[in-house]
Amino acid sequence: MRLLKNSPWNCPIALVLLVLATFQAPAQYNIDSLRNLGVCGPNGFAIPGIEGMPRSKGLEVFQERVPSYRIQTSFEDGDSTFERTIRRTKVVGAKIRLPLANREHFKFLVGLSYAQQEFAFQNPETLSNAFHQSLQDKSLISGGIALYSINSFVGNKYLAFRGTFRLNGDFDGDQLGSHQKSTIAGLLGFKIHRYKAWGVGLSYSNTFGRASIYPLLFYNQKYNEKWGLELVLPVSVKVLFQPNDRNTFYFQNQLEGDNYNINLEGISQESLFLEKADFKSFFTYEREVYDFIWVYGSGGMRFNVNFDVSDSDAYFDRNVPIGTNDNLVISNHLSRSLFFRFGLFLVPPRSWLQKNP
Repeated sequence: MRLLKNSPWNCPIALVLLVLATFQAPAQYNIDSLRNLGVCGPNGFAIPGIEGMPRSKGLEVFQERVPSYRIQTSFEDGDSTFERTIRRTKVVGAKIRLPLANREHFKFLVGLSYAQQEFAFQNPETLSNAFHQSLQDKSLISGGIALYSINSFVGNKYLAFRGTFRLNGDFDGDQLGSHQKSTIAGLLGFKIHRYKAWGVGLSYSNTFGRASIYPLLFYNQKYNEKWGLELVLPVSVKVLFQPNDRNTFYFQNQLEGDNYNINLEGISQESLFLEKADFKSFFTYEREVYDFIWVYGSGGMRFNVNFDVSDSDAYFDRNVPIGTNDNLVISNHLSRSLFFRFGLFLVPPRSWLQKNP
């Protein structure tokens, strides 16, 4: 087909043709050779997973603690600034993922999660402002559901989707609908050989306080029996070391965040919005205690990116320019601090994996 010179359709048509060519490519491969490389299964469908990587978590319970750090709080309606020490922050939670479909060409899982976060100030009886007093007495709760699907194509390609939907807040108010947060991501993956895969995609999220769409880059490789790498940019970088199949070490850099609807008596009669984002750099050690039962411990540094409070949904609108502070009620600065996390998780038994590769 000949395209018209300078036609406005040239670029979209070229992109469509490129995508079609990408999905037509498997026909040019020898499926037998792809099977030998560990790229596809008995019927020719791509295998998304990487051989030699740790088994995926089914059920996890955990506790996280952030010991002594400083919080500096400024109120936008005046010149008041307060600085105090938070003795510790504690998070307890649980996650579960259940496979609902596990076919060679299609996998579907559902996950449930719950977490509760509490703040404890040093000498709480001497707190002198309503925000610190409210944090001392309030639990921030997050509960939600996650849906995962993987569609494998004949050859070396697959599509992965994830959608998470949560209710976040202190739940003192009567409008649960305003607590909803969501993330939706899609990724096109390419399996290179049994020890390497990569992919590109897009993610929509409003969990960092502003509805946004950003690109994803995924890379996963096992270099030898002991070392591996997993990148999910811009969210996580993870280096893996496995001395044997019962012990695993990680070094990880991770960006994580959420936002909560909270009610602050003495500050506002309306529900407010607390945006929380942290960058963490840490080590993790996981150990098998019995076939499908593992325990782990993590420790490292937490660097706070944001812990501010807004009074309007407009602050979370992607059309509001970044850096706009018209709706800011309280600005906070948290000092960097150590954090520790420990927990227990269950993985699929080896006998089950042998029957369901």
